[in-house]
Amino acid sequence: MGLLHVERARRGTAYISCCMTFALSFVLCKLIAVPRGIFPILRSSVATTKSEQLLCAYAAAYVSRREGAARVPGMLARAHEPAFLQLVHDEGMAPVVLSVYNRNPDSCPGLPVTTRAALREQKESQHMECLRFTGTLVEVVRALEAEGIATIPFKGPTFAHAYYGDIGRRSFGDLDLLVPREQLRRAKRVLIERGFCPQLDLSPEEEQAYIDQRLAYAFLHAEEGTPVELHWSVLPLHNGSTLPSELLWQRHRWAAFQGERVRSLDPALYAVYLCAHAAKHRWAKLKWLVDIALLIQSLSPAERQDVAELARALGFARIVGTGVRLLRDVMGVSPAHPLQDLERDPRARELATEVQQRWLFDKLGEGPFGPTTHFHLRERERLRDRIPFALHSLRLLVQPSEKDQAFIELPERLKFLYPLIRPIRVAGERLRKSPSSKNYSERRGDGR
Repeated sequence: MGLLHVERARRGTAYISCCMTFALSFVLCKLIAVPRGIFPILRSSVATTKSEQLLCAYAAAYVSRREGAARVPGMLARAHEPAFLQLVHDEGMAPVVLSVYNRNPDSCPGLPVTTRAALREQKESQHMECLRFTGTLVEVVRALEAEGIATIPFKGPTFAHAYYGDIGRRSFGDLDLLVPREQLRRAKRVLIERGFCPQLDLSPEEEQAYIDQRLAYAFLHAEEGTPVELHWSVLPLHNGSTLPSELLWQRHRWAAFQGERVRSLDPALYAVYLCAHAAKHRWAKLKWLVDIALLIQSLSPAERQDVAELARALGFARIVGTGVRLLRDVMGVSPAHPLQDLERDPRARELATEVQQRWLFDKLGEGPFGPTTHFHLRERERLRDRIPFALHSLRLLVQPSEKDQAFIELPERLKFLYPLIRPIRVAGERLRKSPSSKNYSERRGDGR
């Protein structure tokens, strides 16, 4: 009889949890749609600091590449030096800042001698790291190709070489490689034989489920510590709109890199992917906008037309339109027709404004509901893309994790209550990380 009561309670809790999930999601979406100021925690807008303005000015000057375009407003010269150096370090943009300064020192009042010395140290450290990553990438690509495994390196050193003209000017934290899904297990074995350790220990059944639901394996070299991600897809399934792997392989290009002939993503698809990747992370890094600007500047009129057509066909028109608008507002770059047509979407302009006010340079963690989810839902112009993302967010809202178990330890017979506890725990965590908190303001350093 006792077991029957427990089972009934379990089912009742699951039903209540489901109802709470939908109700909470509905209420939160309504709350974040009200005018700013009524709910400051949900709608607070992080004002731009002088350090952020200064770095944006240098990024825009770097992208413009015109003589005299490196002029940085004198009002930003008093940016708080430690905060500016930390921001440059977080973005990995010391080479970009110094490149602008070296072109026209007299137009860059925001770089005193001490700041330039610190930036040179960052640049040298980053360059050495880039060389190490590049050497590893060449070795891995050679090893995979020797085994007959086709490989497309993307982002990382190959992108820096192709669009920055120097692998040391673009920081990267790992190496990304796309391989055909049917060759994935062979590729995994090749990496393990060369000292890379998988970051997940999965049974054959778990591995198949992981491949069906995820997009990459993470590896770490046992001695050098170099992280490598082995992709069979470039965007998660719950994203809704996606870039089919078959299309990436059909349209790949060949390029010269470090004395090797390697595959590369088609430039038009690359541009759509970079916008989708930045959007997935709420456009939080300035260097992603620099990437997109440099790639789009390199496109021919026919390739820009291709970007617009692909974006509309694959469901990324609003996301690419948001990126185009950000390039105009943050970088002063105005991509030519037809990319300009994509930013005419009122929602794309609204999202671009929100990115500048809240998400750019944002250091808040992503959560399964609230402003983050609402932002991502509005990015998607097609209902069929919103539905899988909404379902994924709802699942994250109630699916217990190790953090929930650490938050409160329940006996075995009461563990079915964790789906009810998780929304409370996540809400409290996000409130503590709100931009209105004292610790967040102190972390950002200089004034607004």
